[in-house]
Amino acid sequence: MTKAVLLFNTGLRLLVAGANNGGRAKRALIRANGPSGLLESDSYSGGMAHDQHHFVPAFLLREWQTGEDNKLTSLQWARSIVVANRYKAKSVAKQRHLYATGLAEGRPDNKLEREFMGPKVDDPAAVSHQLMLTDGIEALNEQHWVDWARFLVCQMVRTPRIVAHVRHQGREILMHGDEPVDAGVLEPGEPLTPLSQWLEEHKPGLFDDLGIDTLPYIVNSSLLNGVFLKATWATREMKHAKFDLLVSDTPLVYEGKMNSNFLFALPISPRKLFLAYSDEQTGNNVKRTKADAVAITFNRAQANQADSYVFSTNDKQRAIVARCLRKPEV
Repeated sequence: MTKAVLLFNTGLRLLVAGANNGGRAKRALIRANGPSGLLESDSYSGGMAHDQHHFVPAFLLREWQTGEDNKLTSLQWARSIVVANRYKAKSVAKQRHLYATGLAEGRPDNKLEREFMGPKVDDPAAVSHQLMLTDGIEALNEQHWVDWARFLVCQMVRTPRIVAHVRHQGREILMHGDEPVDAGVLEPGEPLTPLSQWLEEHKPGLFDDLGIDTLPYIVNSSLLNGVFLKATWATREMKHAKFDLLVSDTPLVYEGKMNSNFLFALPISPRKLFLAYSDEQTGNNVKRTKADAVAITFNRAQANQADSYVFSTNDKQRAIVARCLRKPEV
């Protein structure tokens, strides 16, 4: 049974935050013949290469590397205080086998990181990112816009918390689905059985894998990418602010509703903020606000929505992180 058949058979309905029209989202995200750029191989490729999966790519975080050690500062709660440690960008915001399939069978396959997240999402986005830093939004061509929009959608769904939710949703849909298994996969004389029962007997590992296999469909969704491609893009320079911008392990700030008035903001360096918004007045408000106020507002937002870590150029903003970063549950 191919994974495409499974997707079609289950009618997967993963709810992505901000996708307000469930029917359109289902049609856009899940199709038996998906959009280009998806993974085509169902085979196990094995090996431990690419086993560390970055959910905030190093090309972005390197902008926060400073000092003689050329490292960034990582701020997190430890023993009831916020502690600061210095790391290379490649050493943070990653998790082993985050997007791997085959975990339930003890055979982790990292093809999603190796074949999609890196070459199809992060590598093209790194080019757009560098152009915005050096030459501004105006330097982006149509392909750069497409690449950056895909990256922004990916940042909505690639964090450990959302990936765990996607795994859970895929498992729940398969376990509780009562539709029959596709007749084409049955042996001669084998009775029709519910898909969930057939999978338990023949492919139990797919309960954990189905949600992960939908991630490229979500990232390539014309519905979600269209939100960014139709928005107005801008960058806000922070050259004269007293504070550097912070960035967290959940770096894309989102305010509003995708089907009405919204604002997305992503720090692309300690002194430059990327903005995508639907209403001109929203953009003007950010542009006209003093740089210090913008930095404070979005730094609080970064710390508020972080799962565990906030990254900075130094430890001077430890106090604001301590006020805003959620303490881990005991």
